[in-house]
Amino acid sequence: TACVFNGVDSGTLTFGGMRDLECGATLFTRYGGSIYENLIVCKKNETYLVDGTSFDDYIVYKISSTRGCVAPLTMKVCDTGYEVAPGLTKHTLVWLSTSGVIMFDANSMIEISNDIGDRFERKTDTKINFTYSHQSAAFYDSMMGGYHLLIATGSSKYPNEEWVYDLVRKKWFQIKRGAKYLWCGFEVDDSAGNKYVYGGTGDGYLERLEYGTTFDGVSIAYKFRLPDSLMNMSWDSRKELRQIRLVGVCKTTSSQTVLCEHFADGSTTASSPAVYAIPQTNSGHRFYKWSRSVSYRGNTHSLQFSITTSDETIGLQPLFVAGTFKVIDPDLESQ
Repeated sequence: TACVFNGVDSGTLTFGGMRDLECGATLFTRYGGSIYENLIVCKKNETYLVDGTSFDDYIVYKISSTRGCVAPLTMKVCDTGYEVAPGLTKHTLVWLSTSGVIMFDANSMIEISNDIGDRFERKTDTKINFTYSHQSAAFYDSMMGGYHLLIATGSSKYPNEEWVYDLVRKKWFQIKRGAKYLWCGFEVDDSAGNKYVYGGTGDGYLERLEYGTTFDGVSIAYKFRLPDSLMNMSWDSRKELRQIRLVGVCKTTSSQTVLCEHFADGSTTASSPAVYAIPQTNSGHRFYKWSRSVSYRGNTHSLQFSITTSDETIGLQPLFVAGTFKVIDPDLESQ
């Protein structure tokens, strides 16, 4: 197989068969006092590492016989130190495989998409469109330390969901940009070396990302939801949620309030009566801590907080969520 990376003909390497290579990238690593830059290449279901200082003296190692890269545009080098063990950070390479998102640190392959595993499970309604998974793309925001994955779900042939893996917090979150979907993204540098991230939308526009108080003139919606909680770790009792407290960074421009919704026992409909909206103002303070008295009963409880603004650079900055509850009776209900 003849290989060309970064416009340089790498000569002729053999990777165990005639099936085409999908993509490749170089990865910086350090072991003790030794420094390496290895070439990582993928087929659809295989991954190889090329080690050596010249094409007269190299070794091809097969890293995996089952996992490769199905979408070449998703392979990105993440050169922000990723903590693979306490006190040990490395540069990593991330890409999309048939089973999910793979991270490789030149030592081992880790599947980092378990938190959004329903997108890669073939029996779920939220799965990606596997027929067009090769259309997936990704970009890396080095300033925020986020790997942005753009995938097509449902019947869509083109990316219609954007998921971000925070390499510092090791958590996923979803970005929804209204009616627009990103199909690509990239970083640019100005003459002073400052970096900016841009994205290309499916309707043909180029947008500067993470900038301003709106996206393409549309207000930005913020939302987070806590998982269903048993409160006392028991399925055999009903609990009454009596108070909700939200602590967050104060806002001085926007007068918009935070909507808090409660969901009991896995319901898809918010409980009634509604929680009084929470203001984000607290004159003379850096943060607010608003409490609301409520009376919601159920075996499990989940809270969702949301706000839509067009006049704040960051519309919602939650710091802490708390509440009080009381066990009221055995759970004898059937749903």
